[in-house]
Amino acid sequence: LMVGLAAALLACDGSPGPAIEAQRGAIVGGEREGGHPAVGALAHVVGQRYNGPFCTGTLIAPTWVLTAAHCVEGLRRSGQPGEAENVVFVVGPDARAQDNRAPRDGTAYPVAALHQHPGFIFGSVIQVDDIALYELAEPVPDVAPYAIWRQPMEALAEGTELLYVGYGANDGVRRRGQGLRRSRALPLTGVFPAHYLTGQPDGGTCYGDSGGPGLLLGQDPPAVVG
Repeated sequence: LMVGLAAALLACDGSPGPAIEAQRGAIVGGEREGGHPAVGALAHVVGQRYNGPFCTGTLIAPTWVLTAAHCVEGLRRSGQPGEAENVVFVVGPDARAQDNRAPRDGTAYPVAALHQHPGFIFGSVIQVDDIALYELAEPVPDVAPYAIWRQPMEALAEGTELLYVGYGANDGVRRRGQGLRRSRALPLTGVFPAHYLTGQPDGGTCYGDSGGPGLLLGQDPPAVVG
């Protein structure tokens, strides 16, 4: 499975910043998103305690969730328990914790296993192979998985808009607002064989949107480009 790496041009606080940092933030300047149920939150749990979301993922098959490898590795390196039993996939518009027991408006599906791309190197300047899969313990019912873009990346023209959907923060300075599903359409500013660039001069992805999709609309189901 190979999809493009979305490299944002601005940090999520609106200032110039490295692409990797820009991937780690919520969608700044985005709109609340009531659709796209195949895009869910990856949330952290310890025992019966639901700690809320840390990244975003996309259902690409009834029991398979596509996300970023640095989400998996970042959780492990944060000092928190990061095994499969410590992650759930939340389907719903509000993955924030409600009394540390469950998401406010969503259903949590347990993860059975996680699979990280063997070529990924955490902390490298250009994070190639930044792909991971979470295998769910049970299928997600009544939600149509999204397709993977399987054409060459160069088939996408500069200026093409991708819809970003994620549960990240919408205040990149204070790192607040994480846990609500938001979306924003942004144009491609550069397309290469294994990655693409997206401009976000007035807001874009931020902390917690990592692992979320860049969706090419106009087809059913939408295609996950990166």
